[in-house]
Amino acid sequence: MVADSKWQTVSWRNGTKGRLKARFAAVWARIADGPPQRIKDKGQQHLPGEEAWLMGEHRTSGEKKYYLANLPAATDLRTLAAIIKARWICEQAHQQLKEELGLDHFEGRSWQGLPSLRDTPPWYGEPCHASPERPPSCVRRKPIPGT
Repeated sequence: MVADSKWQTVSWRNGTKGRLKARFAAVWARIADGPPQRIKDKGQQHLPGEEAWLMGEHRTSGEKKYYLANLPAATDLRTLAAIIKARWICEQAHQQLKEELGLDHFEGRSWQGLPSLRDTPPWYGEPCHASPERPPSCVRRKPIPGT
């Protein structure tokens, strides 16, 4: 479906070595993620669901990536590419924050998975949201004795 589409070279931002660019194609498609339905002897099949953008990316390294995006149908290819590529920036910021807070090896998958507060720094036991531009909302200072 995407392979037969018109591929265009799109540049989405400046990187450390110049403009970042790759070849993209996108088609507006109905995704088969609707409710499951048993169809005769074919077993469980999914009915058509919502419409979304099915995008393909051919990188200069030869690697191919594919994405689904639920942006409006009128969205142009350059905007689609820029939004998809913006995710990388978010993932890098998240990874950097985890490393700086010492959570890069932490795998708490539930509230019970969080460490005991009495054995850890005061900020460690609470899940929180932060970014490099904004300090974590859960950081709290220990009271200074005698104040």
